[in-house]
Amino acid sequence: MMSIDKENANREPWAVTLQNLLARTVSGIWVKIAIAAFVVELVFLFVGSMIPIPQYLITQISNSNNQLGQTSSSLGLIPLVGYIFANNFKIALLEFVPLLGWFFYGLSMFDTALAIEVIGIMHGGIPGPLITLSLLFEPHTWLELPAYAIATTQSFFLFSTVVRRSWFKFEVARTVLVVGIVTVELLIAATFESSEIYLESYGAVAVLVIPWIFFAGLAILLYLSRRKLLREYRYSTFAQAPAMPGVYQMQASTFQTSHAQFCGKCGAKVEDPDGAVFCHKCGQRLIQPLAGTNSSSAVGSTSLPPPANP
Repeated sequence: MMSIDKENANREPWAVTLQNLLARTVSGIWVKIAIAAFVVELVFLFVGSMIPIPQYLITQISNSNNQLGQTSSSLGLIPLVGYIFANNFKIALLEFVPLLGWFFYGLSMFDTALAIEVIGIMHGGIPGPLITLSLLFEPHTWLELPAYAIATTQSFFLFSTVVRRSWFKFEVARTVLVVGIVTVELLIAATFESSEIYLESYGAVAVLVIPWIFFAGLAILLYLSRRKLLREYRYSTFAQAPAMPGVYQMQASTFQTSHAQFCGKCGAKVEDPDGAVFCHKCGQRLIQPLAGTNSSSAVGSTSLPPPANP
């Protein structure tokens, strides 16, 4: 009995496929922890930029900021993208380290908060939280900060799988995937930030409008891609689930996609005609078997609402 329990505890929960890795990364508890880490990041920046700091530290950080600004102004657009990306990517890689990643995450946020506060001091005593708020109007912030939260989230899952001593292959594979996602995200963020720096000479309108147009297009593309991925994943998971004892199991090849607008049993409107498997109200199956297959579903689905009762 103990050997069976040990075997069940150590087995891989899902096949290590790209679809499984993506679906389990963009949904469920993983996304919730990433969002929580991002919220903590914002709170840390707002609160940390109000901490009193000694004069010698103000001078040190100010000199570092000036040196960074001089280096950035001396580079062309493409070299500047590479320079910003390299600095941010080194920080993100440290945050992937199991358990220690959270320490590096907090340290990088603390350094950023101090740098923000010094910028406010050097510009006439502007409060640090206002500087932090102004950063939220720049598109690269909504790519760079979430990238750090994503890296830290995967650090947590890596540490968790080491503690459990299970699901190791899946989490290692997911780490490789998440590193790739963070790499692309930080590269795009560096491109946005470099473009914002170059657009400053054209005025605030150019900085606020042009990058946001491209960012909005990118956000819509990601939203639609995530929706399509999860829809296909839910369907394939349902269709390929192993048969339970005493329950008839239909294979994926026996299903057809339901485009019904209304449930044929209760008449409820189908919220997602292209991806729904069951009616959200009564539980009636919406995806019906193809012709020639056996089915226990006598009530189908329809594109028209059921007739009203007399």
